[in-house]
Amino acid sequence: MEKQINKYAECLVSILDSLKLYDKKELVLGEETLSKMMFRKMKAYNIDLNKECGWTHLKPIEYKKQKPKYKVGDKIRVCGDFETQIDRITLSIENNNQWIYHFKDKKGVTWWECEEAIELIKSK
Repeated sequence: MEKQINKYAECLVSILDSLKLYDKKELVLGEETLSKMMFRKMKAYNIDLNKECGWTHLKPIEYKKQKPKYKVGDKIRVCGDFETQIDRITLSIENNNQWIYHFKDKKGVTWWECEEAIELIKSK
């Protein structure tokens, strides 16, 4: 029984270590979700919660790659301030897989923002 408790404790500590690294932006999961990471670690410790609890519904959330809301060349308004167009789009793993939109200001200096700071300028 004590061996079983130690197995669970070691697994929980392993998961906690990963969560702490994730919170400090030091763990890059890429296309793995946090729940997927947890299930992977439990499997490594030979722990199956569904089997042990008599359940079948516990499953990790699958990663869904999202498409960017805007596209290169779109005319945008940034922070409700100035108008420009999108030059490049990148996916920032460090920022929880957010799309980052790169654009230039009136002086030609390149800047970037996430979707929340951008609005599409509707063509008339």
